[in-house]
Amino acid sequence: GRGFTDDSLRAYGIGYEPNANGHGPSISIPWVDRDGSIPVVRYRHINKGNYSKYTCKVGSDIAGYMHGLAHLRGRDALVLVEGELNALSIIQATRGAVDVLSSGSESFTVTDEMAALIGSYAVRLVWMDKERIAVDTMAKIPGAYGFPSVGGYDANDWLKDGRLGELVRGLLEKAGAKVEPHAGPVVVGGFTIPGRVLGWFDTFSDAWGVASATGASIIREGLGVGK
Repeated sequence: GRGFTDDSLRAYGIGYEPNANGHGPSISIPWVDRDGSIPVVRYRHINKGNYSKYTCKVGSDIAGYMHGLAHLRGRDALVLVEGELNALSIIQATRGAVDVLSSGSESFTVTDEMAALIGSYAVRLVWMDKERIAVDTMAKIPGAYGFPSVGGYDANDWLKDGRLGELVRGLLEKAGAKVEPHAGPVVVGGFTIPGRVLGWFDTFSDAWGVASATGASIIREGLGVGK
């Protein structure tokens, strides 16, 4: 399984469709807007086939929306991720201590309204699967920090490993948020990152870089996970 609790799935309205868009059994993911309307329902198809892993319910209007808008609570920090299940992973792992939005995919466009909303937070963390996408997104959100998935490990992978909460707290600490430190090593995918989560980036020469032309910082990880 993906490590989600029943309470998390119910809170976000995650459901099941036996034959979504004719592609068989699928997970249904509603995008609830701040006024309670549902402009988008996305399906994550369980079976592989000659179609996209994700499709939208007919009539969905994805332009200008993000997943998670109805769940914003005005926390000090906001994390922007790609996939909705990654967003739900962070919410569950941090027990709602941070606000989280999902863009839905790497091909999304950050509108002026989105940038203003995200920019209203004291700490903004952009977690994208690819570093290039993280840097491009950061450029549209002044002062944002970025983190690319390392070795293919996305937020849900870290949730299943039981260490997502510590990782997010460490990233936000680096970005300036005040969070509780966590002592002890982090074990992910068969290797151990020594020291406290809040300090393990500092043990590598390429741990903390500056994204050129943006004036923002991108968090880099130098272990070469998955190589």
